[in-house]
Amino acid sequence: MTSLIKDISIQVELGISSELGFRRIEPGILTRSETPLVLAWLGLNQGKRGACIEINPVVGVRNQEVEHVISDLLSEPRSEHVPPSISANIGYLSSARRYKCYLFDGARDNFVANMDLMVQDIRGVGYPFIVAMTNIACLIENLQSPRFHTGQAIYRVLVGLCLLNRKEEAELQIAVTAAKLDSRTDEAAKRMIRFIIALGRRFDLRVYLQSSMM
Repeated sequence: MTSLIKDISIQVELGISSELGFRRIEPGILTRSETPLVLAWLGLNQGKRGACIEINPVVGVRNQEVEHVISDLLSEPRSEHVPPSISANIGYLSSARRYKCYLFDGARDNFVANMDLMVQDIRGVGYPFIVAMTNIACLIENLQSPRFHTGQAIYRVLVGLCLLNRKEEAELQIAVTAAKLDSRTDEAAKRMIRFIIALGRRFDLRVYLQSSMM
């Protein structure tokens, strides 16, 4: 089964590369240059379901400017391909808004049919999302929505607002975020405080933190 997963995964990656112009970066991750600052991003998660191999495509974008600023402010090494700035399972991007995967059983006819459907879905559902997310204002708006909000989204929202010179909004978001961190001493909270301080210095923001947070 492990060999079958590997074989099917490689064939799927080759098919995606051929049909949609993505380039394999590492197993299960493919990207394509969409604009000088934005990569179209595709993750192909794999697993077993009974006798079949399940492929779960995750579609998104990586805004290189936003991600590089985050890394620099945190004094962390820059990555060129991971993580994506925003992403979702292909099914959640469709009108149905529910999880979707593709089941491969190793048969040739099954592979061709599933590849055709996957390419069709990425092209018809995933690509419009990718194009929309190349706009940084649209990216920020979506990252703030319940649909895409995660614990890491606030980093991207704050940097995006600053890059758009929407400093008052960034300062308000910082105040809200800092209030939620009150009394926390865990590593995630410390990392966020470091980030907020560095962001304020870089973009000349008014940042007010309790002395206990500094």
